Amino acid sequence: MSFESSGYELIFVQKEGNRDETSHLYSLIYKFFSPITGFKYILRADYHTFDVFAIKFYVDLQKESDKKYSIITNKGDAMNIIVTCAKVVPLLLVEYPQASFVFAGSRSIDKASNKIEGYFQTQRFKIYSAFSARFFGRETFEHFE
Repeated sequence: MSFESSGYELIFVQKEGNRDETSHLYSLIYKFFSPITGFKYILRADYHTFDVFAIKFYVDLQKESDKKYSIITNKGDAMNIIVTCAKVVPLLLVEYPQASFVFAGSRSIDKASNKIEGYFQTQRFKIYSAFSARFFGRETFEHFE
């Protein structure tokens, strides 16, 4: 698995409040475009109590879907997309220097083959785990799986 991708430009869109009574306080919304897939992506950095950000992304066309974080596009640009999502971390550390970050690997749903992945050790979990160890290293961050 190669992590030599440079990613894409990440553009801040807005800060969005959260009104439920969970630890999720608000979200910082970003967007980016992949010329390889032809899709616009939305990145959500969901800020929670105790200075924790959950980083999530989805294809903008899927924004209304309950499964938007699980749908596979199979367009062959995964590493650029993951690198682009990781670019948000140094941006957030400027304003939140003590922040921690969570990358959750949702279960994959492949509409073409009508397959849904199990809950544990998902394909995304394995990729994000390997990517985080290499991209962020262990000098600045501790990694917990």
